[in-house]
Amino acid sequence: MLRWEGVWTYEDLNKFLLEPMLTTPGVYMEVPGVSDETERVDLIAYLRTLSDKPNPLP
Repeated sequence: MLRWEGVWTYEDLNKFLLEPMLTTPGVYMEVPGVSDETERVDLIAYLRTLSDKPNPLP
């Protein structure tokens, strides 16, 4: 994760939450990812509330 450069987009975050080990080389997580789309959307919406200047939703 430390080598990842850039800004997280909603699409990037959705892909990462679905398959963290496949989308980000060098990441080894014991969590298989969040397979339920509704759960990923809810998690992304929650993370968005933590930003002072959240990006608009797609």
